[in-house]
Formats: sequence, structure tokens, C-alpha cells
Amino acid sequence: MPELLLLLAALLSPQHPTDREALLDGVGPLPQRGLPGSLAVTGDDATVVLCGGRDRPLPVVACARAGEGRVFAVAHGAYLDPGVLGPDADGPEARLWRNALAWATGDDGARRIVLLRPHAAHAAALRASGHEVRDGGLPDDLAAWDAVVLLNEPRLDDATVTRLQDFVRAGGAVLSAGCPWGWLQLKPDPTWTLADQGDDQVMAPFGLTYTASTAAPKDGEAYRADDWAPEDAHAGRALAAMARKREVAFPGVVGDALQAVPPGSPFLERARQALGRFDERRAPTEAHPLRAKEEPRERLALVLAFRELRAAPVGGRPAAPGAEAFPGAVPARAERVTRTASFAPRPGWQPTGLYLAPGEPLTVEVVEGDPAGWTLRVGIHADRLWHLARWHRWPEVTEAFPLAGRAFSTPFGGLVELEAGRDAGPVTLRLGGAVEAPLFVLGDDDSAADWERRRGAPGPWAELVGEQLVLAFPSESVRGLDDPAAVVAFWDEVVRRQLELCGDPPLARPERFVPDVQISAGYMHAGYPIMTWMDVARPRDGRPAVFLDLDELRTKGNWGAFHELGHNRQKPEWTFGGTGEVTNNLFSLYCGEVMCGIEPWRNPWLEGQKEAGRKYLDEGADFAQWTRHPGVALLTYAEVQHAFGWEPFRATFRAYHDLAPGARPRTDGEKRDLWVRLLSLACGRDLRPFHLAWGWPLGDALLADPELAALPVWDADPRALLDQE
Repeated sequence: MPELLLLLAALLSPQHPTDREALLDGVGPLPQRGLPGSLAVTGDDATVVLCGGRDRPLPVVACARAGEGRVFAVAHGAYLDPGVLGPDADGPEARLWRNALAWATGDDGARRIVLLRPHAAHAAALRASGHEVRDGGLPDDLAAWDAVVLLNEPRLDDATVTRLQDFVRAGGAVLSAGCPWGWLQLKPDPTWTLADQGDDQVMAPFGLTYTASTAAPKDGEAYRADDWAPEDAHAGRALAAMARKREVAFPGVVGDALQAVPPGSPFLERARQALGRFDERRAPTEAHPLRAKEEPRERLALVLAFRELRAAPVGGRPAAPGAEAFPGAVPARAERVTRTASFAPRPGWQPTGLYLAPGEPLTVEVVEGDPAGWTLRVGIHADRLWHLARWHRWPEVTEAFPLAGRAFSTPFGGLVELEAGRDAGPVTLRLGGAVEAPLFVLGDDDSAADWERRRGAPGPWAELVGEQLVLAFPSESVRGLDDPAAVVAFWDEVVRRQLELCGDPPLARPERFVPDVQISAGYMHAGYPIMTWMDVARPRDGRPAVFLDLDELRTKGNWGAFHELGHNRQKPEWTFGGTGEVTNNLFSLYCGEVMCGIEPWRNPWLEGQKEAGRKYLDEGADFAQWTRHPGVALLTYAEVQHAFGWEPFRATFRAYHDLAPGARPRTDGEKRDLWVRLLSLACGRDLRPFHLAWGWPLGDALLADPELAALPVWDADPRALLDQE
């Protein structure tokens, strides 16, 4: 019966093919602006208009009918920015806006438009186009207005949401433009989800919600109407097909929708009927990952199971199947302890030295201070894996809560951390119900004296805390670690040396390395925390884990770790197109030398790039190729370093610190020119011919620069330099 009802709903629902045609009329390819998010399209009266995504279709533009009214949404605010809305605006984005307004309001003339929040530039552009505009706040006579524009709104109160939804049903129009992943990064409350975003609150009953996925164009340049069949991206229709036991081209769109729709959505109940309950025996583990292609229904059932686990009362959430495999089990007989500790507000996650078992409650009592502004985090494995084709663990295993005197539990457990918000003050807490985890804090005499006992603590994850970097390891990896201070001091010095090179002050928020059985992208990735796979954290045939092996670190270093830390040092002023994976490696070369005694020009990683560099120069130094080959690009910088040492680089980085805001380069051309100019001055040599020989396009102003012309020319041949000893 449920399958029959879903089938009938799919067959009888209006398809509105003309809606898509009306919205795309004359638009042509829609250029990418920023990195757009995506939408979940679930409603019977909702239509996918335009898709992105390289591997599967992700709706970027969508619309819906609702009674007499209409809703339009595009997953990036830049498509409705003032430059698009003005009377002189031209191009696909402007045409899409005009089409959307005409389709939504039934008229392409001057309209009465409400901007829900004040946006002066948007209002001015709309007025210049002949529209009447209310810039902020709903008018009492909302029915007299034609359209309301939402721009990545914060959470709205219930009364505002109801008024807007009633406005649509009565024939009004809502047009939304928002970057959902950006909203998630900036949300003021760590417990909020996209269901708390104002645009989503309004649109969800009409079958449109933003998702956390991103959707670059299929070809990397523009969204085209024929890139994907729009029906393949409609989650509601895909789910109806799955209910009929039919194969679906892209079941991942259903997974995106299951994560995005708010609690109580009819789509969730349809999914429960179509998918059934999750088989706990298929909980993903490192040994038995859950695969998208082979097990699509099981993966979708897991998404539903995850939502149900998270929906349980905060103090009584059950353990998730598979949590004992990762993040890890706590021995049943291990003592659950109560600890009182004080925390001062400073950036980053602050360890408590406690580990909470999956499904068990952590009690929190505020002994002193105001908990406002503090967040309690359970788990350090913060990467979200929903987009990956294989899951080696549950795709999301950490959770954060606003701190208050109550009990917390999570399905996965994890290390317990405190995080201070902007307005947090000192606080003293009594935490109970967790077990001790191995914890070492550099410079803390009590921590050092207690290490012999503490390294045997039952928590499955350990932390080694320095002044500039925090390392996490499986506890088994540190049981035999006799001198944690030496390890932490080494990594602290790596960070200090990188800061020394670029002239940055000591970090207020120490860096963090967190190994995981699976990460969201690459072999390692930068950020907070820096994520890496478990191979660097597990002992190897009688040797310590890579990140703990001081004998190896002091002689060979670790290119990957230095590389990712270098990413966190990069600045946009001196990192232009094609050098995102290049300028960070200056820090890899520098640390290789100052920490391990490896001459930069003879660094094994750089040695492996020289043959490609020779080929590049022999074939004419095509700069487009230079930007595509980070190893070749690094040779340009390394040849300067080999000739002049590190001091010119330190001086150049310091010069960037001293730039006035208006003097900072913005375009790639400006960035290249300024780098060549400042580095030339720091070397006391004119480096323009050298960079031209490498194929760099330099601007006319730089080529005519009299200050550089007065310097001796460095006329070294880049090709000959590659053969130097």
C-alpha cells in the first residue's frame, strides 16, 4: 500500500515543464559565481531548473508552485547581488533574475518587492530598475506586495515564517538566494542545521530546501541546461521510483534530501516507507565500508537512522552500531570518573582529558562562572563524509552543544572538549560519567609527573598538547611513549619555524592534527583540525607511529605534515591562481632544512620534480602548463632560494605585512607582479627576466618599473640551474 500511494503521487503530480522553460528562456550557459551550494527538490509541485555537479546532478536553481503562489531559489547569493538586479545589468545572471521575477509574479513590469532584511545596495539597484522596494521588515499589508526576497536569512521567528508561507499560498512570490555551506560556517549556534536557516524555514513546506553539498558546473565553467536531465535530480521522484523497487540513476540526491529536510517533513515518512529500517549489521567500518554503488538503499536507510539517533533526547541517545569500531569502545569495567576543571576563554578546542563512551551520559555542572558562550564538543573527528562513495565509518561522528548544566550523550562518543565563543568568560565545571583518556600537556609539571599512569588510561583516544600544536592518537599508539615532551616540542618547533619564515606572530589557537579512518578529501587536508589518515598514527612493525617517530622525523621530516601546516600559513596576497599547492611548499622546504638538515635544493620531493621542470622549459615555458603542475611551479621559487637563501623570502613576507589595505593585490596579475617586485628588492637583483624565462606573464607597469631597472639583473638560465649540484 505505501508503495502504491507513492506511485500514485508521482503519476498524478503536476510536472510543470513550462516552468523550467520560462525560467531559462534566453539565459544560455549560467556562469559559476563563487562556489554554489545545492537544493533538495522533494515536492510534487517543485521543479529542478538547473544542475551542477561532476559526478551526479545537484540542483542549483529550482522552483515550486504553492497554491496560487510561487517560490524560486538559487544556491548562491551572487546570482541576486546588486550588479545583477540593476537596470543596466546584462548577461545570463541578469536574465535569470528577470525571468524569475516575471515567472513568480506573473508580470515583467515594475513590481512591489520586499527585502526581508535591509540591503541598501540591493534596494538601490531594484529601485533603479523601476521597482518599489521596502528595504527590511515585512509590511503590515503584505498582501499588497508582489514578492519577498530572502538572502541567506538567519533563523526567523514562527510568526514571520507563517506570514510568508500564507503569503505564498495566497498568490505571493518568494525568491531566495543563499549559499548554504557558507551559512553553516557562520551560524551563531553550533547546534543549528540548515533547517534553522530562514530561507529553508519558509520554503520547506513547498518541497525546496538547501543542502550542505556544493555544486560546481559539470565542465568547470558554466551551468548548462543539457548537462543533466532535471528529473534525475528530483529527490521526490527518485524516492517514488525506489518505492516501486526501480533502479534510480542517482540515489545520492535522495540522501542529500534526507539530510536537508526539516523534522516532520512528509518526505521523511515517505522515505521510511520506501526504505525500511537500517540493518545494523551494515554499520560502516574500516574493514567493511558501505558503498554507494553496491548498497544504495542501505546507505539511504543509514541516513534515516542517523537522523533518528540525533533526534533522541540529548541526555539519552543510544550508541550507534559500529561506534565500537570507530571512534572506539570504552571497556565496560573502566571507571567512570568525575572531574572538576577550570577553563579560560581562548581560541580552539580545549581538552578535558575525558572520553565519553557511545550512548552514555556526561553530566555537566557549572561550579563557577557563566556558561554563556561556551560549547561542549564530543568527538574530534570533525570531517563529514556524506558526499563520499564509500563510508569507512558513520559519515558524521562528532557533535557540539551549547554548554549548560545538564546531561549530554552522543551515539558515537569521543574525546570531550570545551570551546569558547567570542563572549565567553572563565568557567569552572564538574564533569561526570566519562573515563580518563591519555593526556599530556607540555610545560605542565603535574601532567609530566602523571604521564606514566595517564598513558594507560582507558579512553581509546589520546591527546598530546603543545603551545602551538595538539596531536591526537589512538591511545594504543602512546602506551609505549616514554618521552611525550620531546615529541610535542618537535612539532611545536615546526610551527614556530613556519611562523618565523612568514613573519606571523605565535598562534592564539594551536594547530591540531587529527587522524581518522577516512577523511573528507585527499590524503591530508588543512584547516582546523588538519585531518589525516590513520597510517601516520599507528605503530609500524616495532617502530612508533610516523608522527611519534623522532628518529625519523629529525632526519626525514614529514613532507605531508609540513605541507598541510604550510597551507594554514598561506596568504591570498602572495598565492595566485596555480599556486594553491605551491606557496605552502615553501614551508615544507624550509622545515626540511631547519628541522631535519635537508638542503632545500636536494629535498627528495623537489628532486622528483626536476625532470618535469626541464621538459617544461625545453617545450617553451607555457605558463598555462606551469599553473597545472605544482612541482614544476615550486622549482621557480626553489631556484631563487638556492641562489639567495631564505632571508629574501623572510623579508618579502614581512613586506606584505606592512602593506596598506589599499595596496594589497587583488587580481592574479597584481599578485604576480607584486611578488616579483618585492622579491627582487629583497634579493637586490632584478628578477623580472628570470620569471619571464619561466613563462610568468608580467604587467606593463612592472616591466617599466624604474626601481627594479636600477638593480643588477639576475641573468641565470632557469634550465641550466636545474642541472646544478
